[in-house]
Amino acid sequence: MTSRFFSSSIHNLRNPFKSPLLFAYAAAQGGDWGSIISRFLPQLHPAHCRAIHINMPPPIMPIPWTIWRPITSLRAFLGMAFGYQYFYSEREARDLADTGKFIKDESGYQALQGTKPQTLAYGLSDSPVGLLAWLLEKYHTWTEHSADSEALTAPNVTRDDILAIITTYYITSTISSSIRIYYEFLHSSDDLRLNRLYVKAPVGVALFKGELYKFPREWQECYANLKSYSYYEIGGHFAALEVPDLLIADIRRYFGQVAVSAELLDRDA
Repeated sequence: MTSRFFSSSIHNLRNPFKSPLLFAYAAAQGGDWGSIISRFLPQLHPAHCRAIHINMPPPIMPIPWTIWRPITSLRAFLGMAFGYQYFYSEREARDLADTGKFIKDESGYQALQGTKPQTLAYGLSDSPVGLLAWLLEKYHTWTEHSADSEALTAPNVTRDDILAIITTYYITSTISSSIRIYYEFLHSSDDLRLNRLYVKAPVGVALFKGELYKFPREWQECYANLKSYSYYEIGGHFAALEVPDLLIADIRRYFGQVAVSAELLDRDA
């Protein structure tokens, strides 16, 4: 029997505000699950977490905000019904088509990890080859490279990078906890509630061409106080590994912009 550990609980591990010797306020950045947890921090610690930056927008459609975002919601409905190409820009329609293809063809792992994580964990923890196959598939599919390329991953991701990641999971036996977060998230009413709350703190988004979920800016404005939105025609889901210089530059620019506008600084100062 394992103890329950929801993704909203991770803020206790990432919470930089517990000690008065550390920080009175701070900011957060993340991709993948880090983007979700980063969105939780200003909701759980509004007096301390003053801004966030994410590079994977959460997979939320603008439907819950129909009342106060009627045009955005109507456009989303019409796009789903008649084709996004009639209601969005060429790039946005392409991104939505890519997202739909990912959900249709590449999201089976979410169903498995979200319902039977422990069964999968035994097999992956026991077999280095199985673990390599399970994770390498993601690094091949989720990195941005030519569709007809025979490369295993994006050009900037080396075999040594992949082997280091696989080895770390294997020798620390942490693949179990890394996949169990899917189950805990889907079975936590607190997590699901937090995930749909509007983030009042300033939010910056860096979206890369090969990201898994790519939604229009107006959708993202429905659930966050969006202050910055950057789109890059390069990079993928593992932006920190694929295009670290681009991601770091965007993070620095955004937090510099927010700090100058005094939204990150101590409001009581």
